[in-house]
Amino acid sequence: MSKSLKIICIIAGVCIVAIVLIISGLYIQKNLEKRAEEVDEKEEGVEEVIEKLVKEEEREVRYETLTDKDGNEIVLEMEKIIVEDKEGNEVEAWEDTVEHKRIYYYVYVGEIKKIENNIIYFNVDEEDKSMCEPSTKDVEDYEIVFDINTYDLESDPRVGYDVCDHLVVESGEPWSVGEHFYSADGLEFLVGEEVIVHDIMYEDAYTGEKYKMLFFCLEEKGV
Repeated sequence: MSKSLKIICIIAGVCIVAIVLIISGLYIQKNLEKRAEEVDEKEEGVEEVIEKLVKEEEREVRYETLTDKDGNEIVLEMEKIIVEDKEGNEVEAWEDTVEHKRIYYYVYVGEIKKIENNIIYFNVDEEDKSMCEPSTKDVEDYEIVFDINTYDLESDPRVGYDVCDHLVVESGEPWSVGEHFYSADGLEFLVGEEVIVHDIMYEDAYTGEKYKMLFFCLEEKGV
């Protein structure tokens, strides 16, 4: 082989090796980047799992056994939560950990026109029936009737776990739990007032019973 041909072969060999090294380097770099991403994702996943486990470990629950109207025992799991009172002080409270099924959640804005025979006649200006985050929209005015005669507002004090309906007026003041009423007659003071109505129905997770909740709010609260 001539000297010049040897040189060409050597140069060609060097070029091929260089190309292979470059391609290999790119391949290795790509794999390293991919592995780094996978590690990051795994680390994030591990952190989430650890955080969840820590929360579960710190979670404080208690169980309370009650009897429903049919004599069936119901075990409630109550979780301790920390809330602030109206003075801003932290206080302990207990809430049911079971989520009850929501059948519907309607919001109306308008005016109570009259109350007769335990029936509320309400003129609607705005409404939201999306079942999502309440956000009312203007609608053509119409009248809706809330027949409180169809509400079971009386709970039985002899029953440990009693499912009943609720008729509540909220003032809109912070930390207000609202005032419960047992007939529409008690809402006469709202006639002619513009209010927000939350018309809700749930299915109780323990008994399967459906119950209604009707809230009248004097001021806008999260609508």
